[in-house]
Amino acid sequence: MKATKGKSPAATPKKEPKTSKRTAKLAKAEKLTTPRADSKNSKILELIGRSKGAILAEIVTLAGWQKHAICGSISTLASKYGFVVNRDVACEN
Repeated sequence: MKATKGKSPAATPKKEPKTSKRTAKLAKAEKLTTPRADSKNSKILELIGRSKGAILAEIVTLAGWQKHAICGSISTLASKYGFVVNRDVACEN
């Protein structure tokens, strides 16, 4: 009989796949339910969550941020916590 080249499949142990940074971030994001209670983002969410909603000027006063920073924050919050934002109205210049 001829000897086969290389190692047999049973001789090489299978390695566990490494977790990427993206996978770790996604797992962390799944654990999030709401931002910290004392954060500006949680206060922004409270304003937006009112029955009449919130206007950009109210959020600027509350957070002390510029308009473009608030629009970015709202966009990030929407993607993290799964709510829909009407961007035409929310971030007009």
